[in-house]
Amino acid sequence: MARHSVLCAALLAACSFAVPARADWPHTSSLSGVPCGADGGSQGYVAAAPDGAGGAFVAWVDGARTGVAVQRVSSAGIPLWGSAGLMANTTGRPGSAPAIVQDGSGGAIVCWESGPSPLDVYAQRFDAGGTPQWTAGGVALSGSSSTKTSVSAAPDGLGGAYVSWTQSTTVHGVAGTPLVMVQHVDGSGTRLWGTGLGVTSTGDSQGADAMTSDGAGGAIVAWAEVVSGTSHIFAQRYNSAGTAQWTANGVSVCALTSGGQFLPVIVGDGAGGALVAWSDYRFTSSEAPFAQHLGATGASTWFVLGVQLTSASSYAEATSIATDDAGGAIVSVDYASDIYAQRVDASGTRQWGTSIGAPLCTDPGLQQSSRLVSDGAGGAEVVWWDNRNLNTGDLYFGRVNSAGTTLGAADGTPLAVSGTAEPPMAIVGDARGGAIVAWPDARTGTAEVLAQRGDSLLVVGDASPRITGVRDVPNDQGGHVKVSWTASVLDANPVPGILDYLVFRRVSPTSWALVDSVPSGPLPQYGAVVASSGDSTAGSAPESVYRVLARTGASPATASWYSDPDSGRSIDNLAPLPPAPLTGTYAAGRTVLQWSAGREADLAGVRIYRGTTAAFTPSPATFLAATTSDQFVDDAGAPYVYQLTAVDVHGNASAPATFVPATRDAFGPSPAAALELAPPGPNPAAEHADLAFSLPFAGHASVVAYDLEGRAVRTLANGVLDAGAHALEWDLTDDRGERVPPGLYLVRLRSGPGQVIRRLAVVR
Repeated sequence: MARHSVLCAALLAACSFAVPARADWPHTSSLSGVPCGADGGSQGYVAAAPDGAGGAFVAWVDGARTGVAVQRVSSAGIPLWGSAGLMANTTGRPGSAPAIVQDGSGGAIVCWESGPSPLDVYAQRFDAGGTPQWTAGGVALSGSSSTKTSVSAAPDGLGGAYVSWTQSTTVHGVAGTPLVMVQHVDGSGTRLWGTGLGVTSTGDSQGADAMTSDGAGGAIVAWAEVVSGTSHIFAQRYNSAGTAQWTANGVSVCALTSGGQFLPVIVGDGAGGALVAWSDYRFTSSEAPFAQHLGATGASTWFVLGVQLTSASSYAEATSIATDDAGGAIVSVDYASDIYAQRVDASGTRQWGTSIGAPLCTDPGLQQSSRLVSDGAGGAEVVWWDNRNLNTGDLYFGRVNSAGTTLGAADGTPLAVSGTAEPPMAIVGDARGGAIVAWPDARTGTAEVLAQRGDSLLVVGDASPRITGVRDVPNDQGGHVKVSWTASVLDANPVPGILDYLVFRRVSPTSWALVDSVPSGPLPQYGAVVASSGDSTAGSAPESVYRVLARTGASPATASWYSDPDSGRSIDNLAPLPPAPLTGTYAAGRTVLQWSAGREADLAGVRIYRGTTAAFTPSPATFLAATTSDQFVDDAGAPYVYQLTAVDVHGNASAPATFVPATRDAFGPSPAAALELAPPGPNPAAEHADLAFSLPFAGHASVVAYDLEGRAVRTLANGVLDAGAHALEWDLTDDRGERVPPGLYLVRLRSGPGQVIRRLAVVR
């Protein structure tokens, strides 16, 4: 068995990881991002959704191909649907700003408005591999040719989607009145609510709709509606059948009837309700952001006029919203050319800052168009457009934790500093506390959609090591595998640099054991031989799961990155030694066999085969018995030749040991003597060992000394010898002439199919 040092186990909490993939995100902000649709045409109006595996679906309007395109980018930054992505509408009709959501089965549903013939909202579903699932060119969701804009969508959890849009309609004889419509399309691409449902019957102008799942198979839509000349925010919840669940014509999100409210953003609370934020002009001197929580019944649970997110008297706009996973909301705020975030808890109390919120960026330059996503721990990751470098624009990002503390560099970390980034951006979580951002970038002179990842520790790209193999260690007794991985991209950087790599093995669904530590070289590749949780024994764990942690310091507070997990199994590659010495007697139809039990820890027993010639081959046809004893009696009634193999618990079988009885009447003339190897003497041996043996027939024979690992250390005889007695002296040196170390050795005599093995102890 191979022997390797293993560090003592230390249990750590398990985390969820995405599927393993090659790390291809650019690792510096100057390299911008991964091209999503490399077709050379103008691209814009980006939308994104998580793919459920740590990557993202990205959709955009594609000028070169005249329509809406979609791409899937893996968790490692690899475009999975071709270098140019796939076209959602294949009719050549122009498309509007799309919306995209997960389908719940690894695929996505993309929605868009297209025209002019016919002018409608369309939807197409793609499976995880990028194959369209619905009608070529998309499913028409309304059947009406009126102008439609502002498409929004939410998944239904069953492979379909809820979709909302603003539609120009004639109301009370007035043509072109914008009304918000909703539709439900199921997993097969069938629209379920006729030509769509109007959210109200008031006839008032509506728009700026936003939609979210209600967490119970339905959807909630929010919109701005002009009532008596003033814009207000309303919301309505629908079940899967299209029945409105709240007050007819929707509930008012804010009870204030003056000032005007605009541009709602919404996220479900996971309990049938929703969290809504908006920009509000109730203060005549400035725009202010507000938020409200609507319970499952549509009732406001916070202050009826909404919670003001900032109390500073300057321009401020709520730009995006996420849940804090505790019943509250986190909202990004563009405030006076700076970027802030605010958290409101489940009771409606502001948590971050006394007036403005948590500052993400207060650089003197212009910052705007912030977008955020939950980090899964009560905080958020935020990205924004920034022109501090006095160019067309860059992207910066930052993170704020659940306590409102901004992390990383002051005023944010550059995500893309090509100087050609164009807002707005789309942002989704990457399932590891970080985010993937997509945006149009004109670095080549024509806007092209790019994607880039910022991790939870505000490193651009992916600093995680990547496991490249978990493989069996050859020529051992099992119980170990070699884990190999590529270095973190920070390995060769002096700041922060990588201190070492820790290798963990999963021991339960919720815990991991530390099995090795490897210091940083720095090197491009690393590996470690570590203990496995099982091997090829029946009933053992089929595979052991490992992950590697790259860390910048020994303190638990220092930055560190886990690889995705990978798995492999250990195999026992070594067969046991043959049963030796094998002796026997034959008399009156009975053969009695005896041998010494092997010393291998994984020895399972001995298999006995019986044949009629000295050169027979062990096979199922000649199998006689299996035993864990060191002797066997065969009442066969006649003399036979026997071959015995030692077998370990993994099914590895030794070479056979052969017993030929002295009485061979059944086979013709008996040999003059049996194959014999006398016990070595002296034993233990300090200076030399005498070896006496006899051969029943003339022919090729060998005498070889082995160590306990099965390695031949000295060949004492190897050639054609006469029948009869022979003697050798071993001076206890190996084939190189060097003295063998003290220990136990096995001396094997082999002639034809037979062999005899004796043990010899060597001492100083």
